[in-house]
Amino acid sequence: MSKNHFGVCPKCGEVDSILNINRDHWAVCFLCQTKWQIGSNLFSSWQDENKKIWDRNALILSQYTEVEPIAAAGEDEQEEKTLHEDSPF
Repeated sequence: MSKNHFGVCPKCGEVDSILNINRDHWAVCFLCQTKWQIGSNLFSSWQDENKKIWDRNALILSQYTEVEPIAAAGEDEQEEKTLHEDSPF
């Protein structure tokens, strides 16, 4: 699963990283300074982090604007293809 699976920045169409704060996951675009929450406890990576990392991530995220992500180019077509791949019709 690519990090684009959770949408991309509506300003530039990119996603640079996924940051965790405890169990919560945020996608970010460093260039546009945007963020969008993608879920909680979806990835196990948060379990390998500590409060120092979460505090750093929280500081970064506090300076970013929360946005609604858009689907990555081609993601809709790929998802539709996957959904219909097993269809007998």
